[in-house]
Amino acid sequence: MNWYVIFMSLLIYLALTGYLTAWYIRVGKKGASIGRRIGSLVTSPSESDFIRIRRGHILSAVVGFGCDISGTLIMEIERIKGRIKFHPVPPALDWFHLITAQGALYLFLVVMILGFLKRKGASISRYHYPVAKIFFLFWFSSSISGWFYRVH
Repeated sequence: MNWYVIFMSLLIYLALTGYLTAWYIRVGKKGASIGRRIGSLVTSPSESDFIRIRRGHILSAVVGFGCDISGTLIMEIERIKGRIKFHPVPPALDWFHLITAQGALYLFLVVMILGFLKRKGASISRYHYPVAKIFFLFWFSSSISGWFYRVH
């Protein structure tokens, strides 16, 4: 097995972990305690619990996004250099993967901007959570379709 593929896969699964953690912090029963612990990594002890939980949510999402982009970047660089090759897939699957991957990328940026606007109190920020659900659907669809790209 190619080390680049192993590292890329590990980064993609870390991205899933980051995204799921960010989601769980917002909606899970014990999400607040997890968010508080993660948020305390980047927050001073004098900050309120609300700020720590919010920063834990943001940190989880941004780390997930960073791992996602890093794993994709490694895969593309190694594919261009010729170190990894993929078995051919049907064109429909190729287009589906391309559209869902690009859609997830842009939707994450929209979710991030809406989250920032939520902090500022803008009324459009009420779409942060619904767009985040659509982002996760796109990202998960892209990941599942990416599993069909076998490396040889």
